[in-house]
Amino acid sequence: ANWRFKDNGTSILEIGSVSSGPAFFSAVSDADMLFKGNDGGVATTVLTLDMSQAGRATFNEGIVCNSSTGGNFGVNINTASGDTMKLQVVDTGSAGAANGVITVTDGDLILSPSANVGIGTVSPGSLLSVEGTSVITDLKSTNNNYVLRIKGNNATNGVLLGSTSSDDFLFATGTTERMRIASDGKVGIGTSSMGA
Repeated sequence: ANWRFKDNGTSILEIGSVSSGPAFFSAVSDADMLFKGNDGGVATTVLTLDMSQAGRATFNEGIVCNSSTGGNFGVNINTASGDTMKLQVVDTGSAGAANGVITVTDGDLILSPSANVGIGTVSPGSLLSVEGTSVITDLKSTNNNYVLRIKGNNATNGVLLGSTSSDDFLFATGTTERMRIASDGKVGIGTSSMGA
């Protein structure tokens, strides 16, 4: 029931059928399956399936997934128990840094882990763990000036910094100011006019 493509008597590719439909079979042990095409006159390998890695796929130029028709389902990455799923940007060129960007054009970006999220650490100890050697994180405004900076000045102390040396540091509940640390170091609770 199979079509067999042979090279000098050796089966290279077989096309057959299984209960769910047609099946393509690379007959040579660990021989990669290559999909090639003509890209502007250049023979190009557009997809490689690494058969020594259970069919690991390498695309030559990006992946585009169209809209899902099955509800909330787009790309699903499964791993074996105990394995780590890794999204990695590997810079293979020489024209500057390659950034990793996640963009949502219409809606929210939602992270829904069953455990913790780590930035700068592979062992997050809380729901969100952000680690760094000096400046840990900046919260910035639209003009790219930081509004709040969290940093560590040594191994034990943490520092909260306001945006500039002339700005006050405010604490509020809802939209009501409750406490203020002025730029000159004066503290007011329930008042924004501190005389001492």
